[in-house]
Amino acid sequence: MASGLLLPTVVEGLCTHCGRCVALCPSQAITLGETGPEFVNPEACTYCGECEAICPTGAIILPYTIEWDGSPDPSKASRQVNS
Repeated sequence: MASGLLLPTVVEGLCTHCGRCVALCPSQAITLGETGPEFVNPEACTYCGECEAICPTGAIILPYTIEWDGSPDPSKASRQVNS
């Protein structure tokens, strides 16, 4: 699903290596490396935003905002790139 979209960014200076993002990732796209979270399986990333939401220090930042209109197929939601 990651094809053509940017992956979430990890701000290494803010990451405390707590592992919450890894434990919560429903697609197992993230692992905890020596410097923090790493997207080892980027094609599996569904852009759900759970990693960003669970991070206690704000170290994970999604480079876009997903705008869902409530339609039955959330994968068709529009994505706005953050500046």
